[in-house]
Formats: sequence, C-alpha cells, structure tokens
Amino acid sequence: MYQILFSISLCIMTELNIGAHCSQEDCKQLDFLPIHCEHCDRIFCKIHSSITAHNCPISSSTYQCHQASSQSRSDDANDKICDYHLCNQRQLVLLSCDGCYGNFCTSHKQKEVHQCSGLAQSVRQWDKIQTVKTVDRTALNAISHTIIPTKTNDTLSVKPLSDRARATKAKLILLKTKMEALPGGQRARELPESERFVIRLSVMPEVLSTNNMISVYFGKRWPLGCILDYGCEHFHLPRDKKYGLIRLSDELDEYFTTTECSQHQKDIVSNSLLDLSSSLKQHVVDNCFVEGQLLQIVCLPQT
Repeated sequence: MYQILFSISLCIMTELNIGAHCSQEDCKQLDFLPIHCEHCDRIFCKIHSSITAHNCPISSSTYQCHQASSQSRSDDANDKICDYHLCNQRQLVLLSCDGCYGNFCTSHKQKEVHQCSGLAQSVRQWDKIQTVKTVDRTALNAISHTIIPTKTNDTLSVKPLSDRARATKAKLILLKTKMEALPGGQRARELPESERFVIRLSVMPEVLSTNNMISVYFGKRWPLGCILDYGCEHFHLPRDKKYGLIRLSDELDEYFTTTECSQHQKDIVSNSLLDLSSSLKQHVVDNCFVEGQLLQIVCLPQT
C-alpha cells in the first residue's frame, strides 16, 4: 500500500513539475522540498544538503568551520567587531550588554571583563544605600504625647547583616577595588592579567591623617618589600623613619578567606608585621591573603 501511494505521489510531482532531483551522483532522489547549496550552487535532498554530506568542492577549499577566527572571516561584511577596546575579534552575532548597551564577543560579555560603566554606577548606588540617613524628629516629638518613651541612639541595636547581604557587600568591594586599581609602577603595567594581584594600601592615621587608601596591583611573585617601597614613594612618607606592613581585616577579608584558614590563624596574622621578603603568592598560602587584601603601612619604633 505504501509503495503504491509513493508511486502515485512521484507521478503527480513529475506531471506537475514539482520538486527537483538531488545532485548527488548516487542519490538522484526527487525531493518535493529541495535545498540549494550556496557554495556550489547545486540542488540536494535533505540527506545530502550539508556541505559534508555532498563533499562540497567549493566550500572545502575556502571555508573552514573549525577556524572561525577574525582572519578567516575578515572579508565578511556581515561580521561585527567587539566593542571592547582591547579586542578586535569579529563575530556574526554579538551579545548586547544591558548596562552600557555595548556589543561584545563571548570572551568579553561579562560586565566585569569589559569594565561596564553601568556596573560602576551600581557600585556607587550601593555606597549611597549604605549611607545612614538621620531623620529629624524634632517637630514630630514636639506635638506627639506618646506614653512610650522614645528610644535613644544608644538603645537602638544594629541589625546584623544576613549572609547574602555580606556576600553582596564583599563582592562589590572586590569589584570596586579591581576597577579602580592602578599599576604599582612601570613593571606592573607590563604584567599580564594572570600575573596581577590587586590589594588596597593605606597608611596608619598617626603617620598620614587624611583618607589615603588606594587600589593598586603588583606581580604575584613580587615580595612585599616592593609594595612597601611603592607605598612610601606614593604617599611621600619621610625617609628618616622605618616602616613596615600589617594586614587589616574587613568584610571582604572575612567573606573570601577560605575555611582552611582558622579564626585563630587570622587573629595572629592581623595587626602583626608581615615578612617583607615573602612574595604575595606565598602570603596567600601562609597568611590567607585574598585578592583585594587591605594592607596598611605602619611606622616602626626607633631603635
């Protein structure tokens, strides 16, 4: 029965001149919906429509699927260039960023990677949210006669942050640190991103009273002595005194420190002088350093 219906369909298609025969030598099937190959300009059935199925002679010499690089597709007018200033990669379809409305390749689609301006704005908005706004209740207290005593600031308890809020705050601190980080000298400027380690550096208030914390990156294998030298030069500290480095603990440090580092070990390292001969990479292992670590330059007592 099926063969009879198939034969009738073939006869009808032949009489009405519908469809086309597959160009594959060993097929020649009459297909009602033939597919046109844009490379060799021939007609094929569904089975032989792909360029590999019919061994397309034009495509095999000019098109390589496994090498979709900017060089092989540079002549394609439909390709678009990634908007990231350090990338010249071409893609047929780019991904749009909802923060800065730029178009980026798959390697730079994340906001942190292409340094999205919208992400910096969200960081500033977070800082404004954290600013405590005091409400002036003088006029309200003057006309109110409640029997419940008004709570003072001393009796108000600060609600602790949830784990989710702590995680968000720590990630925003790290993101802001990376976005504002400057190279620690000309040598640091030439480092690849995989060899950079970002820290926050400040000076103890007794030495420099103004708000002086900076974000700066150095080489992972650089000793802490290089960081101290850069800090003394950057902050123009007097040369007739001796200085050292200590580690300070804050929300970022408490959240990103690994569980292998015990609380007792963190307490020992915090506020104690660090070994200036050890590298940043070694301090990550020995003293639980995290990226974005807060270090402070302190003045050593005169001997």
